[in-house]
Amino acid sequence: MFGCRVLEQPDGNFHVQPLPPDPASIAALKPRPLDERIYWTAVEYARYAREAIGGRLPVRAPVMTGPLDTANYILGSTVVMEWIYTEPDALKSLLATLTDTISRMIQALHEAAGGRIHPQHVWCMRGGPDICSELRAIISAETYEEFEAPYLREISRRVGPICVHSCGDWAR
Repeated sequence: MFGCRVLEQPDGNFHVQPLPPDPASIAALKPRPLDERIYWTAVEYARYAREAIGGRLPVRAPVMTGPLDTANYILGSTVVMEWIYTEPDALKSLLATLTDTISRMIQALHEAAGGRIHPQHVWCMRGGPDICSELRAIISAETYEEFEAPYLREISRRVGPICVHSCGDWAR
């Protein structure tokens, strides 16, 4: 969706090849249309599932990465961690673009599911997607508050409740 090269793995997953770490080109990054990317199959599945169950049950939403983890895939971990200190404005610009794209994807999922999507990991929550992070466990609370939390709040403001979980240790 963002111009990264992806390599399909034998198990059907994809390995992202990060973009060159050029702040100017990243700031000018324009996502390709959602409905032209492989991610759109999640929306097509939600539409199919809603029709198959006659709208009687919520549709399970796919687990999605949040803005900081998506930036991690686009730039690579080393670059993201470096940019927190050396290129914070470029990183925040990318995070804003990712927040908008993720929000639009969730809105499309909501619409396809008739407004009834359910997170994967939180059965007691009614509605909303499941947003995960592998980076949350390795960044400081201050870094989280500056580079992750505001963007998650913006997603929630735009789409309603979200489930946020950390892949890894919550001890930090």
